[in-house]
Amino acid sequence: WALHRGGAVFIEDAEGVHVDKCEFTMLDGNALFLSGRTRNVTISNSSFAYIGDNAMAAWGYTDALTTSSPRDNLPEGTGIDGRAGRQPRYTRVLSNIVREIGLNERQSSAWSEAKACLSEVRGNLFFNMPRAAINKVGTYVLQFDPLVAC
Repeated sequence: WALHRGGAVFIEDAEGVHVDKCEFTMLDGNALFLSGRTRNVTISNSSFAYIGDNAMAAWGYTDALTTSSPRDNLPEGTGIDGRAGRQPRYTRVLSNIVREIGLNERQSSAWSEAKACLSEVRGNLFFNMPRAAINKVGTYVLQFDPLVAC
């Protein structure tokens, strides 16, 4: 399984971005991608249909812990140390409709989050996709309303 760090709309190192009432249709890869340090991004009232990969994804960077062992020296942007804050935080995914995604990548989701935290996913309608509507990797806080994530 792999995640392409890119999308039709690619947001990196930004604050206070609001994507509202947008239509994402017939895209081959990820529709919207949050990369690195983003804060207070809101994705709302938008529709995603016939998307090749993920509708929306958030993926930050972490650092390796400094040790004396060569086996613990990891590539830049990997590891378990997120203290530098280079991750999407306080993202709001509100009242979107996502359908017919994963046409190219069967491991795709409506909302995919890895190395990100403090996300709020509420009031969305997710259906007709090949796997989990919400994919969260890690031990971070994800708040969502399970009654509307179908």
